Amino acid sequence: MLFLAGLNTEYDIVLPLLIEVVIPYCAGSFRVNSLMINKGAQMGQQDDRQLIYRCDIPVRWGDMDAYGHVNNAMYMRYLEEARVQLLDSMNVGLDPNGLAPVVVDIGCSFIRPVVYPDLLSIQCYSGDLGRSSFMTYYEVFSQQQGGVMVSTGHAKVVWIDHQTQKSVPVPDNVRSLLRL
Repeated sequence: MLFLAGLNTEYDIVLPLLIEVVIPYCAGSFRVNSLMINKGAQMGQQDDRQLIYRCDIPVRWGDMDAYGHVNNAMYMRYLEEARVQLLDSMNVGLDPNGLAPVVVDIGCSFIRPVVYPDLLSIQCYSGDLGRSSFMTYYEVFSQQQGGVMVSTGHAKVVWIDHQTQKSVPVPDNVRSLLRL
C-alpha cells in the first residue's frame, strides 16, 4: 500500500521516483508518509538560472552496483566531469597553487535508475552569482530512456587563493561568461 500525506504546496511530489525507483526496489508492502523535494532548494528559482553548458557522458559497466543500476556515488563523478568540462570551456585553469575554483557544497537527487549501456546528457546551469562564488545546477537525461530526466544536482563553486586558503572575487572573464 502506498500512502502520501503531509502535502505542502511549497513542495513538488516526486512521483516518478516512487514509480520508477522505490516501488521496483522494495519488496512487499510499504508506506511512505511523505516524499517531497523543495524545488527551490534543489534547483534555485527557474528565472535565476542560465543554461551555460551541455555535455554527454557514457555510462560504463563498472558504474553499476549490486542492485544492477548506476551507483549513487557515480553521479557525483558525472557532475564533476560536466563541471570540469564547463570550466575548461571557459578557459579556467585548475591550478592548485594559484587562484582557482573549489566546490564547497554539492548535492544530487535521483529520479529514475540508470543502467549500462546508456549515454547521459547533462545540462549545466549557473545561478546565484556572488562576490567569490556561484551556484551550478545540473539536469541529467538518459538517452536509453528516451531523453527523460533521471537526476538533478547542484554545486556551489567558490574561487579561492590556494596559497592563503581565502576566497577571492570570481574573475571578470568568468563572471561575464556566466551571463547573470
